[in-house]
Amino acid sequence: MGKINARIVPLSYVHSGATCFMVPVKFGALFPWANRQGRNMTTTMQILLGSALLTTCALIHVGIVSSAIPFLKRTALRIIHEGQTFGRAIVLGISVLVILAAHTVQVWTWAIVFMLSAAISDFPTSFYFSMVTYTSLGYGDLVLGEGMRIFATFAAVTGMLTFGISTAFLISILGALFPDLHGRR
Repeated sequence: MGKINARIVPLSYVHSGATCFMVPVKFGALFPWANRQGRNMTTTMQILLGSALLTTCALIHVGIVSSAIPFLKRTALRIIHEGQTFGRAIVLGISVLVILAAHTVQVWTWAIVFMLSAAISDFPTSFYFSMVTYTSLGYGDLVLGEGMRIFATFAAVTGMLTFGISTAFLISILGALFPDLHGRR
């Protein structure tokens, strides 16, 4: 992967026998209050900052998805003709690309924040950690120290929330494109 801006300590899990790494946290310019004289970010500060970033990411996600709706309506009116499935597939494909773009913005946002906080020093590792956390995959090969652990869990909560929003968006698009599925016309 890349360099971590901290000493990496290998750990072994008792149950799985897999090796993971714990990354002790060194805070940077984004959180100057977090490491005053060697102290980690407080639990309260982690919760407040995590909640703020979660809210910001959710609003950005909703903004991207909702701003695509007028474009999707105009596109659908132009390319979908009576009984044509291909035009509907194009609109559905565009919808999926909008969702993908919205999630990509969230992962990049979390990756940049982890770098600015100096929890992870390089972008590839930060992006990897953000993606694994955001999707709730959680390989466990990178674990942040106690001073950032609670904050990082908010990336997973952000992912769960925005995946739910994306699912609702996609279902509403499917319902509009294929009204026959629900017996509506």
